[in-house]
Amino acid sequence: MVDVVNLLEKSCLAEIKIEKPSESQKMHQFYGLPVDPRLCNRADTILSTFRKKPSLGFPEIFEIDSELEAAYRFFSNPRINFDMLLDAHLREVRGVIDSDVVLSLEDTTYMIFDGNIERIGLGRINNNNRGFLGHFALLASADGKRRPYGVGAAELWVRPEKTKKKSDSNARRQDEKRESLRWQRVASKVEHEFENGPDVIHVQDREGDIYQSIAWMCKNGHRFVTRCLQDRRIVKNDNGDNYLFEALDGLGVLGTYIVDVSARPGSKLPDQRKTHPPRKARKATVSVTSTSVTVRAPVGAPKDWAKTIQLNLVHVFEPCPPSGEEPLEWILMTTEPVSTFEEALRVIKIYMTRWLIEEFFKAIKTGCSYEKRQLRTYEALKNALGMTIPIAVEMLTLRTLERTAPETPAIEVLSAERLEVIKALAKRNRMPSNPTVSDALVAIAGMGGFLKRNGRPGWLTLRRGYMKLLAAEEVWRKAREHYDPS
Repeated sequence: MVDVVNLLEKSCLAEIKIEKPSESQKMHQFYGLPVDPRLCNRADTILSTFRKKPSLGFPEIFEIDSELEAAYRFFSNPRINFDMLLDAHLREVRGVIDSDVVLSLEDTTYMIFDGNIERIGLGRINNNNRGFLGHFALLASADGKRRPYGVGAAELWVRPEKTKKKSDSNARRQDEKRESLRWQRVASKVEHEFENGPDVIHVQDREGDIYQSIAWMCKNGHRFVTRCLQDRRIVKNDNGDNYLFEALDGLGVLGTYIVDVSARPGSKLPDQRKTHPPRKARKATVSVTSTSVTVRAPVGAPKDWAKTIQLNLVHVFEPCPPSGEEPLEWILMTTEPVSTFEEALRVIKIYMTRWLIEEFFKAIKTGCSYEKRQLRTYEALKNALGMTIPIAVEMLTLRTLERTAPETPAIEVLSAERLEVIKALAKRNRMPSNPTVSDALVAIAGMGGFLKRNGRPGWLTLRRGYMKLLAAEEVWRKAREHYDPS
């Protein structure tokens, strides 16, 4: 059977068809389970079936009652856990990275589930929602194509139903398990996984501006680009400035750049509406400056923290925003060089790649409908997420390449057999004889109802087209096997 894994044959991001031994050996190598052959065979069957209809509910994916019951038992099996499934995915990711430098795009998302169903182990998101949180490191190429390789590390957790009484600040700073240090913990996992591999540049949004985490990366020689949130104290510079934001005033403009600002509907969660307000899509012309500063540790910091850290800064600001729009402004802290406009622009482009992880979250939630899963326990939901991640990465990879390298020949990322099926099925958006990645994506989305006049394909039409393609491809292959004289 050909499944969605073959969509990008060269990347093989979640390929489970390991060369032949027995089924139990094959799945043992992939999942790292302790392994009962029956459990391995069940994992193979479930994942193969799941890939064909990733956005449907389990009762629609597993149409036979016995298969549905087996799937629920599998996800709830105590011998399987999220870390095993992620480690299997990561072993495949290591095999497809083809560069000396990789970006680790790091961010947190909420997994929110229907409150009308009793689910054991979930926790408070806010007053109205229950679920869990996940902090992910999505690995991507640093060559401008922004090709996603896969997830390099992740941390999942549940917030308690009641918040603890606030302790004093020093006690909180000493707590290595506190939620804010997820940035350091996940970055550390990525560094460990690629200790002998490519150089990693950690890319983080404003929530990653945590002195302890930044100082840890500087101390260990890790590379990063992090958006600044705090106006920190600095060692007084030649201009007599005492704070980081002051040091940005009056700098000479290195150059200007046009940034595509995406539309944003605004967060559904009340506690994120201030930091993620709604906005319209537009092009922003920004000015770019840069400097270096020595940042001081926070007042009252523990004695074992670095007293100072040396950082390069890139200031991106929009001097003339459209009427009624908030001006775009980023202050980026980095270990990368920034003395010239070209160097500063490279840092900006690295930071802009961070948006890819937001699309990854959409691939999980919209492309694969993960938050609609009806599993009843936190552990089962985590296992389902572990099997969803490779599928989401595969869908994201094709969609990303269509946007960053649309003229790439489709044959470089799609098998000849798959292209043959697409050509036979695509009635609304037919492909030319030598299709590009863009041609192929539009054809697939067209099978899901996409119309060219509506702009670029979204996750909904892409997933509908995907499902039709995979179903047809299975029939196509079985027919060829049936009529092949050999």
